[in-house]
Amino acid sequence: MNQQTADAGSSKPAPQVTIVGLGLIGISIGLGLKQTAGQQRVVIVGHDKDAAAAEQARKVKAVDRTEWNLVSAIERADVVILDLPLPEIRPTLVAMAGELKPGCVVTDTASLKLPVLQAAAEVLPAHVFFVGGHPVIAAADTSFYKATPKLFNKLPYCLTITPTTSPEASQVVSDLADRLGANVLYLDAAEHDGLMAGVETTPSILAAILLTVARQGAWKEISKVAGAQFDASTRLSAESAQALVQATLSNRDNVLRWLDTYSQELEVWRDLIASGEPAALEGAFAGALAARGDWMVGRTRSPLVADMPALPEHPSIWMRMFGMGGRQLRGEQNSGKKKN
Repeated sequence: MNQQTADAGSSKPAPQVTIVGLGLIGISIGLGLKQTAGQQRVVIVGHDKDAAAAEQARKVKAVDRTEWNLVSAIERADVVILDLPLPEIRPTLVAMAGELKPGCVVTDTASLKLPVLQAAAEVLPAHVFFVGGHPVIAAADTSFYKATPKLFNKLPYCLTITPTTSPEASQVVSDLADRLGANVLYLDAAEHDGLMAGVETTPSILAAILLTVARQGAWKEISKVAGAQFDASTRLSAESAQALVQATLSNRDNVLRWLDTYSQELEVWRDLIASGEPAALEGAFAGALAARGDWMVGRTRSPLVADMPALPEHPSIWMRMFGMGGRQLRGEQNSGKKKN
């Protein structure tokens, strides 16, 4: 009996979750789902062209199996999770579009949402539902070898929906985040991307500027004495220049607004330092330290919920996927309805 067969005493196949991209987040999601499944049967399939990532996912039992072929990985899936860099999402959606079964729910983990939602709306068929997702993580080391089921614990899991998003599909992804121990945060996609420009893209640009300026100076000496502060300050949000360029240009207006604000604030700090007045400078640093302290204390609290959609009543759809009763997804009943 293979992994698609039904549980004992039931003719219903076990639901399948396919994770496309077995990075830190993808493998951690698999581990989290395995840890919370209990006696509820679910098949988790992984796909990644990186053989080392696929091997690691199997080794730590984050997946039941991996498929090198994308179509083989997703054709029976009830839920597909894309853990991919932003430049890879649209091509992957194009490759999957004609192979997904009716009622399938697709979500992603990218840190920008407007370009992903646009791609999904343009590419996916009407019988497939898409919900934008972005789990916020605190890990400095993003190697897939560092995957852990606790990666999302008490941290925000952003969901971005549109007026046409299926409430049931939203509930599926919300339940998924809840099973991972995350705090679900509903945000408008434009609002989400504006925030990410400030906390991810612009800091990456500032890190690149810091590195550029340092290398223009006595880099040989600087590189020897640079420690934890320089390390933390020069971390970029992605490992490839292509991903950084797309994240910047896809969110250009927001990034430019943040850069303008930083430029103005740099002038303020320059004037404080040039004045030589310790009291004013101390006040500025004290304010920054207090702001960071407040953030560190509050980051694991439940986030505020913005624009929460009308969701179905319990039992949750995720639980119904395990054969505990309830309605089917709209796409399984009426594939003619508008997607998303």
